[in-house]
Amino acid sequence: QVVYGHHHLTVTSVDEHKRFWVDTLGGELITVGDLEIVKFSRVLVFMREAKPTGGTKGTTVNHIGFSVPSTRLMVEKVRGGGYQIVTREELPPTLSVEDGLAYIADQDTYIAYTMAPDDVKVEFVENQDQTQEMALHHIHFAGPVDEMKAWYVKTFDAVPGMRGSFEAANLPGVNLTYSPSTEDPVGHSLWSVFF
Repeated sequence: QVVYGHHHLTVTSVDEHKRFWVDTLGGELITVGDLEIVKFSRVLVFMREAKPTGGTKGTTVNHIGFSVPSTRLMVEKVRGGGYQIVTREELPPTLSVEDGLAYIADQDTYIAYTMAPDDVKVEFVENQDQTQEMALHHIHFAGPVDEMKAWYVKTFDAVPGMRGSFEAANLPGVNLTYSPSTEDPVGHSLWSVFF
């Protein structure tokens, strides 16, 4: 079966992204040849320095999600690193957000959002049973839900299902989550590779 391998980011500054992914979030910086890669549980973050087309919002990859043992501690860590928590701006007004955290009842968990450099949207999902500081959780796509889900199921043998109220499909180590988009989403300089 196909296993999800890495996120590949086109970034304005590799150093700025290392400050976010390594210094703030605690990823491990590894070097393969001339490449600097950030390693987390279940995913590698590759960075290529070039002008990105824009942030992730409004694109087919709305955001990437990581599970953490405590969303509260991650929010404090992200703020301590000088990054803004944008949970209130990213959720419908009907969902309550308190000090950057939102409780999602249909998933029985707390979440929070931040923006990495180059406006890469990142979600943190609490998993109190998790022993790693941070692990890949999901990729949240925006666009034609049924068609996207069916394509991943057919092409990669992803297992169809739901994640709370979201249509979803699972591959080993990652959930693929799908939401409709109010606009035609555009491609993005963040892309996903399976191997």
